[in-house]
Amino acid sequence: HARRITGLQTPSGWVAVVTAYAAVGDSGDARQLAVSHDRGASWKTIAIGDCVRAQQFSGGVAFGQGVMVSVGSDGKTCRSTDNGHTWQAAQNVGGSVSSVIWDGQRFYAVGGSRAFVSNDGTQWRTLNLQGDASVHLVARSALGTYAGVSKDGSRYFRSLDGQAWQAVSGPKGTAFRHMTFGYGKRTPACP
Repeated sequence: HARRITGLQTPSGWVAVVTAYAAVGDSGDARQLAVSHDRGASWKTIAIGDCVRAQQFSGGVAFGQGVMVSVGSDGKTCRSTDNGHTWQAAQNVGGSVSSVIWDGQRFYAVGGSRAFVSNDGTQWRTLNLQGDASVHLVARSALGTYAGVSKDGSRYFRSLDGQAWQAVSGPKGTAFRHMTFGYGKRTPACP
């Protein structure tokens, strides 16, 4: 049962990672990542046990500095230094996580009013978010601005450093599952 797919750009090309369970149930042996190094033409299934236990709808996979990091909503972390071929358990981030990105300098995971940061996906430290922010999903622009949205989709935030956040206006919506950075065509509704 596939739960989530993530595309990661690495120096050797795009790597697609699917978080999945091989069978019905909650067996550690059935928890897997499926990894493709050829744009989805073929897939390799990798059992990684508890590392993806709580990554069905929250948490995620990110790539930076030659390291792939998988973080579950329970904070359990795995990392790969060979483009997803093998994975090792790493330090728990220290709290619940709803979204994780590589921000250009570090892995940055959010969970409500806290963020968890790591340069290598091994050692994590906690940042208490400022500005009455409760961030469920996060993305970062190429120019360095972080954007976040609350779990119910009713509040939007921006930050220049990932710690001090300010509320901003956004479209009315409901709960969001994913958020990413990208450029779009400017319109009167989206200047």
